[in-house]
Amino acid sequence: MAVEVAPFAQRMVIATRREAPPPFACRLLKTRVENPRPLGQNVGMATLSLTDEQVVQLVRQLPPQSKQRLLVDLSSERDTWWQAAAGAGERDLRRLATARGLDWDALSETQRETLVDDLLHES
Repeated sequence: MAVEVAPFAQRMVIATRREAPPPFACRLLKTRVENPRPLGQNVGMATLSLTDEQVVQLVRQLPPQSKQRLLVDLSSERDTWWQAAAGAGERDLRRLATARGLDWDALSETQRETLVDDLLHES
């Protein structure tokens, strides 16, 4: 990781190698060196490019508790997607039923299945 150091701080680092700097300079140098945000840079999360196999290998190295959390998070994500897809499918079926002059809510389960079967086998 590259860190930009102000010219004054560079001189202070060089000076500390030769002689002890005055106490105020040590505090300044410590502040500049230990500051987690490099000067003039926006610190963000690092990005790694991994293959699917590398991700699987990393997951296999996790402790059981972390694997469980990962599974819960992935299941939650899948459930959210499934609910959205099911909702979109139901809206489409309601629209198609209305286009045929039918009320989706008034149809029995058998009538709904017949409608879906008819829609699937249309040419």
